[in-house]
Amino acid sequence: SFLPDAGEWAVRCAQGAHWMEGSRALGARLATLHDTRRCSSEQTVTFATRMHGLGAQIHYLTECLTTATQEGKGMLTAPSSHAHTDRIECGAEAMRGGHSLAHELFGCYLERFFECGVDDVGAKEGVEPRRDNSRYAGDEYQTVPKGSAFWWRAQLAHYLLQPGPALQTTLRQVKAALGFTHPVISVHVRHGDACMHASISQFRPKCVEWEVYLERIYEMRDKYGVSAVFLATDDPAVSEAARKAEGLQVLQLDMDRQVFSADWFLEFRSQMGLVSAKDVTESALVDLLLLAEGDLFVGTFASHLSRLAYELMVARLGYFPPYSSVDYPWCFHMMHKGQVPGYGVVNC
Repeated sequence: SFLPDAGEWAVRCAQGAHWMEGSRALGARLATLHDTRRCSSEQTVTFATRMHGLGAQIHYLTECLTTATQEGKGMLTAPSSHAHTDRIECGAEAMRGGHSLAHELFGCYLERFFECGVDDVGAKEGVEPRRDNSRYAGDEYQTVPKGSAFWWRAQLAHYLLQPGPALQTTLRQVKAALGFTHPVISVHVRHGDACMHASISQFRPKCVEWEVYLERIYEMRDKYGVSAVFLATDDPAVSEAARKAEGLQVLQLDMDRQVFSADWFLEFRSQMGLVSAKDVTESALVDLLLLAEGDLFVGTFASHLSRLAYELMVARLGYFPPYSSVDYPWCFHMMHKGQVPGYGVVNC
């Protein structure tokens, strides 16, 4: 947890200014690498797609973008085994999620950062990102203070997750319907198939009960005077319990969360057409981007989506807002097993 006194939290202008300078330098470099005039096989690198949910998918793409940037090239992703092409169809009948998710995100929801595709450069298969760059900090862009693995990941996630016009409209409509105003505590409770995964894995922590999250929320409310909460959860029982929490104004999407209750990974069920990939992707994107708009954070850093939401929040604000994770500290070794203090060797 990071729960500074209100006065300490307020002194952040100098850090924010330095972060903005680094962000501008990195943004200029990424724009150069993804200029359409560089759309060639020699000036791009094509990466394999992965079967991941939204949070892990974006983190995987930051690994790919890190490798491409280190090589001085633009980043592309290979067509999935289902699509075989850059062309993406949006809609409930066409979307598949899973291996297709990366292409669907930028074809249907997010701003395209590179008007170039594998069809343009003739790539058919992708490579894996480098596995030795998890601690890469981007020191050449962020010089004062020095860069960090967190700063680098946050900047790349922010670069990738720019909503397109339709998604921006959806976000505005949802915020208006919810009465989403600042300040607000963003809360992410990950249960669903993650609890099944934890129960059979030696490298994942067990799911944490809602009551633990609620204690952290009340601690922030009492310390900072913020009682508005935006809750993102895949657990219908948590959603219902949160509505009854005293002294809090809880905002959450109105949706059927029973779809998340299964013992099979959601991305596999999406790929097989057992659940609507479109509905799952849209609800996850809206939850994620509204979490990132918060002012304080409570979540589970064992979850990619929680870490991603906090990374986006920091990238937006330019400083570290108060946060509390009910399990892991933030961990850098995405997609790999490594040491996490207090948990031993785990899969981050």
